[in-house]
Amino acid sequence: MDSVQSVLAINIQNLRKSRDMTQEMLASALGVSFQAVSKWETAKSCPDVALLPKIAGALGCSLDALFSGIEGASVPPSGFPWPDDDTVRVLLCRGHTILRAENGFLKEYTFRLSPETDVMNVESMCNIVLEDGSVRGNCKAGGSIRVSGSVSGACFAGHTVVAGGDIGGDCKAGHSIEGRNISGDCRAGHAINVSGDLHGTIRKAQKVTVGGKIVKDCEEVPVDEKE
Repeated sequence: MDSVQSVLAINIQNLRKSRDMTQEMLASALGVSFQAVSKWETAKSCPDVALLPKIAGALGCSLDALFSGIEGASVPPSGFPWPDDDTVRVLLCRGHTILRAENGFLKEYTFRLSPETDVMNVESMCNIVLEDGSVRGNCKAGGSIRVSGSVSGACFAGHTVVAGGDIGGDCKAGHSIEGRNISGDCRAGHAINVSGDLHGTIRKAQKVTVGGKIVKDCEEVPVDEKE
């Protein structure tokens, strides 16, 4: 098997060329010298782990794509591939490898937040549950999201989103969405049920029930507007 350094070199070069970027263009986007990019692509050195999210962003790909073909390299040995921010991240690992949401058994795990926890952004590979509380930022889960209060930001879930209060941003769920008022766009694999108003655009839901008003049009979705 090729080394992490060798495969990373090939992937960066191929992704850069596929986007018609020169080494100088990539270097400028990252705030480094083109010599640094050249060393990465010739496997003479590896980029700092803190640069990996920026490299992925500049190349328009995921972090997994950067490490494609490297077994167990989802998490570089020197640290995690995301910025040191205020987001609470919950993950499961097998050795040094982060298990992704597509690993079916992750849905059996639940990250249960305490109401006393001062929560900004939350990301979990499994389920997220917050009873008697609200999330002040975004919520992202590989499984389901269940929050008794509101979510100030966006919600993204592999399965179901259930909020007792409002959702302040976009909301996407693999199965269904329930909430009071939703301020952003909605996309669900099955149903959307909003007891209040829906301010965004609805996409790809089998059934939509809205208790209040719809500010934007639905896109070929049957809508049941309650009186």
